Amino acid sequence: STQSTGTFVDIDSREVYSLSNQKLTLLSGQLRNVNAAIAAIQNMESELRRELRKLSGEQVSQLAAAGGVVDSSATRQISAPTPSTATRGKTKSFSVEDREIRIFLSSPFKDMQEDRDDIMKRALPQLRKMCMERDVVLNCIDLRWGVTLAQTSAASTLLMCLREIEKCTVFIGIWGERYGWAKSKSGKSPLDQLLNKAFEVAEKEYPWISEYSDRSVTEIEMRMVLEDRHSGKPKRAWFFLRDPYYIEHVPQDQKSNFSSEGDHEQKKLSVFKAELHTSKHPVKIYHRPSHLSELFLTEISEYINTRFPADTKLSALESERFKHKTFARILTQNYLAKEQYFNDLDKYVSKAQRESTPLVVSGDPGSGKSALLANWVSRYTDHHPEDIVVPIFIGCSPSSTHYGLLLHRLMDDVNDQLGLNSFDLPDESDTKAVVSEFPRWLERVVKQHSSGRRLVFVLDGISSLDKRENAMDLVWLPTYFPSSVKVIISTSPGVCLEALRRRNYSILGLEPLEEGERKSFIRSFLSRVSKRLTDKQELTIAENSKTSNPRFLSVLLDDITIFGAFEALDDRIARCLNAANTSELYSIVMERIEGDFDKKNSGVVVALLSLIWTSRRGLYLDGELNELLGLRGFEIHEWSSLIVILEDKLYSSGGLINFSDADVKDAVYSRFVRTPEKEKELHKELALFFSKLELGDRKVDELPYHLYKCEE
Repeated sequence: STQSTGTFVDIDSREVYSLSNQKLTLLSGQLRNVNAAIAAIQNMESELRRELRKLSGEQVSQLAAAGGVVDSSATRQISAPTPSTATRGKTKSFSVEDREIRIFLSSPFKDMQEDRDDIMKRALPQLRKMCMERDVVLNCIDLRWGVTLAQTSAASTLLMCLREIEKCTVFIGIWGERYGWAKSKSGKSPLDQLLNKAFEVAEKEYPWISEYSDRSVTEIEMRMVLEDRHSGKPKRAWFFLRDPYYIEHVPQDQKSNFSSEGDHEQKKLSVFKAELHTSKHPVKIYHRPSHLSELFLTEISEYINTRFPADTKLSALESERFKHKTFARILTQNYLAKEQYFNDLDKYVSKAQRESTPLVVSGDPGSGKSALLANWVSRYTDHHPEDIVVPIFIGCSPSSTHYGLLLHRLMDDVNDQLGLNSFDLPDESDTKAVVSEFPRWLERVVKQHSSGRRLVFVLDGISSLDKRENAMDLVWLPTYFPSSVKVIISTSPGVCLEALRRRNYSILGLEPLEEGERKSFIRSFLSRVSKRLTDKQELTIAENSKTSNPRFLSVLLDDITIFGAFEALDDRIARCLNAANTSELYSIVMERIEGDFDKKNSGVVVALLSLIWTSRRGLYLDGELNELLGLRGFEIHEWSSLIVILEDKLYSSGGLINFSDADVKDAVYSRFVRTPEKEKELHKELALFFSKLELGDRKVDELPYHLYKCEE
C-alpha cells in the first residue's frame, strides 16, 4: 500500500521499501524474465532436436522441402516456424485507443434534430458493424441534450465542447441556414451576457477563441479543426452543407426553426461557408436528412477501409485479447472502486499456500462483478508488471463461452507472454485433449518457465458458459492449482455457484450500491459521453431503490443518453423508474428501439428477437437467422444493423446469437411473444425449418426440442 513518504509495504513480509528499492526490485524481476526467456529458448531447442532425431531421412527431406532449415547433419534440423506459430511471443502490443475512432458531431441544434437522428440511428449501426468485424472501437459524441441548464448557467458549455473536440479523431461539421448560438447584433441580451461568460471560462484553456468572440459556438467548434487549434489526436474532418431549398419541404408551422435567425447571422454564416470551400477538408452538399446519412456512411466507411483495411486483421490471439481489453475498458470507465473489495482480491493473490484454490466472487445478476474484476485487473497489472495476468470475460467473444476454448486460450496466452511456442498444445477443437493436458501443461510451465512469477487467471461470468457437455458442473476445472497460480472466478447464484461451494472455495459476496455510490456512478457514466443531469434528475434516479442494482442503473443511463429531446427527459426518467425490475426496464428500452428502427411497422424487430427467443441455444447468423427472416420476407439489409444496435443485449457463442442475460430474454417474451399460443406458433416455425436441414448436430439439438414445445 502506498505511503505519503514515498515508500511501500510488501503485504507478505510487512517490510517497508524505499522508492529506489522498489525500482531495483522491478529491474530484478525484469532481469529474471529475460533469463527465463533465454532458458525457454534453450529448452525448446533441445526438445526440437530430440524430436527431429526420431525422423527418418525421407521425413527430414520432406520437412526441408516444406521450408525447414537443415544443417549438414540433417538430424539437427530446426524447422522454420509455421504461420500459426511464427509470431508466438511476438504478438503486437497496442492499446485500445490505437484502434478507436471517436467522432464529434458539430451543428446548430434547433434545425438539425432529424439530420443527427439519421446519422445516429441508421449510419452509425452499419459503421459499428464494420468496425466490430475489424476489432475497432467506434464512438460518436452527440451533445444535443448533454448541456444542462446548470452547465449553461455556469457557462461551461463551450469549454466542454472544445475539450471533446480535443479527444476526437473524426470531426463532422453540419450546417443548414441557422448560425447557432451567437451574440445578438445589440450584444446586450441576457443570452449575450451568458455567452460572454462562456467565452471567459473557455479562454483560460483556449485563449485563441478571443479572436472570434463575436462568432457562434458552432463556428468556434469548426474553427478549432479548420485552423488546427487543437493539441489532441490528429483529426480527419468533413463538412456537410444542407441544400437551402430543403426548407421548401418543411411544414409551414416549423419553418421558423429552419430559417436564419436574421440578416446579421445570415451574413456571418455565408462568409464562413465560403471559407469552408477553400479549406483542405472535404465539403459535401446534401438534400435531405437521409441523404446526409448516406454521404456520412460512404465517407466514414472509406476512412475505416483506409485506416483499418479488411485484409490486415489481427491474429487470432491478438483479436481475442483486443475483444477482452475493449470489454474491460468500458467497465473501467464507469466504476466506483470499493477499496474493501480490492483489498480482499489483493490479499487472496498475495497469500502463500501450499496448494492454491480459486476465490469466487458472487453476486446477483447485474451487481457489478465484471466491473469489479476489470478494474482490479487494471490496477493489479499496473502494480505487478512482473506477473502474468490473463483476464477472460466470458461472453464478450464467441470463443470465450466454451470451456475447452477457454482453457486453450489460457495456455496460448501464457505461452505467448513467456515467449514459448504453442505448437505442442492440443488442437483447440479437441476438448477432451485440452482438458486432459491443461493441468500437466500448468505444472510444466510453473516448474520450468515461470521463474517464480505468479500466474493470475481471472474468469469472469463462468455461469454464462455454454451449458452443453455438462459445463456447469465444472468437472473440467482442476480442483487445486500450483501455489503460484491464482484463479479468481465470478458467478451469479445457480448451478455453477453450488458446484463451487461444494469444493469449499472462499466466496467474496457483492453488496447493492448505496445512494451516495449511485450518485457518483451517474456522474461518472454520463461524463463519459459529456452529458449531465440536473440535480433534481440525478436525485430522482439515485434515491430509487431499484438503482441499487448496477445493471438496472446502467441500462437506464444508457437509454437516456440516446434520448434526443432534453425537454422530455424528466418523463423518460420517470417511465424507466416505474419498471419493476431490470427485465421490465429492458422492455421499455426495446419499445424505443422498435420505434426508432422500424418506422414503417414492418415487424422486423419483433421477428428477429422472437426467433432468437424461441431457439434452444440461439441461432447462427448465417444459414439460420438470415434464412428464417428471409422466409418472412425480410432482406438482410433490413435487419443486419439491428444486430449491432442490440449488441449489448446479445452475445455470440461460436457464431450462435443469443441473449446476453435472462433479463433480456424475459423482456423479449413479455413484449413480443406474450402468449402460449404465440410461443407454440414460433416453435412450429422453427421445427419446420430444422426438419428440412440435413442430419447434423444442429438438427439433433434443435428439432426434438421444438417438436416437444409445440406438442407434435
